[in-house]
Amino acid sequence: MISLSKPYINGKEIEFVTDAIQSSWLSAGKYVSLFESKIGDNAVACNSGTSGLHIALLCMGIGKGDKVIVPTLTFISPVNAIRYVGAEPVFMDCDDSLNIDVNKVREYLKDNSAQAILPVHVFGTPCDMRSILDIAQEFNLKVIEDAAEAVGSECPMGNVRVYSFNANKIITCGGGGAIVSKDKSVTDKARYLINQAKSMGYTHDDIGYNYTMSNVHAAIGCAQFDLLEDRIAIKKKNFKLYAELDMVPIPETANHWFYTLVTDKDLIAKFRGKGIQVRSVWPLNHLQKPYLKCESYKIEKAYTKVNYLNLPCGIDLTETDIQKVIGVLK
Repeated sequence: MISLSKPYINGKEIEFVTDAIQSSWLSAGKYVSLFESKIGDNAVACNSGTSGLHIALLCMGIGKGDKVIVPTLTFISPVNAIRYVGAEPVFMDCDDSLNIDVNKVREYLKDNSAQAILPVHVFGTPCDMRSILDIAQEFNLKVIEDAAEAVGSECPMGNVRVYSFNANKIITCGGGGAIVSKDKSVTDKARYLINQAKSMGYTHDDIGYNYTMSNVHAAIGCAQFDLLEDRIAIKKKNFKLYAELDMVPIPETANHWFYTLVTDKDLIAKFRGKGIQVRSVWPLNHLQKPYLKCESYKIEKAYTKVNYLNLPCGIDLTETDIQKVIGVLK
């Protein structure tokens, strides 16, 4: 079986995890703070990208009755996080990069209001953040970035950004996330909220959450993070080997996490029959049962993307593997 994107363990993960276990510091511990320092930007490690988005929205003051612009073409996590805080998603179309259509965002805001925008860097390709930041300034929006898939990608930052270190990401903790911001007051509040909003000992001044990352998970992340740049280089090299196929282009500023084949056919069974794991992009979120009654704006292009396929892109992928994948389409 050629896997889509399995975890790759090739550093000091076992050494660091063993050290964490033998220290008896399984929950809090030195690897959490070390991992945060490697991420930078006042990082606060948490137990998932989804919990990070929940906290990021709270830190931006988003709550009941607020409207948050979000792409319909994305994993459902950011949409659910919007609902966690009582806000309303406004679903937006995608562009050809599969990211949120900034032109439609601006068009929508000319006649409608919103309090925040939650762009998602789909498959690691950065959104047009310069345009998003310009729009946010013009229309007074908070910018909460879902960078779950974009660890190592390069683009300007909004008010707050959230990463994921789930098992299939370019680097992993097994499970985990991080909240980052240039504004330390934001990450200070995030750190407070993820640890049950403790002010002193067992005194709590707000409703808090049990969203901290464990020392064991962070130990895995520390070992993985040291290999991030090497992994991005491997991902870029392998993507070029798919050049003869019709692929969604990936800019150099992206981490090249996932590769996407342009197709309007259902090819999953064909690949599986050859022992190759692929997946289609997500169902559109404005059509998901919990969100059928939510507002959406001129969803058009996203409908043409739902049969696009993610092809194998793991760190351990060989040139022979890639040729086998290509051969299925010949």
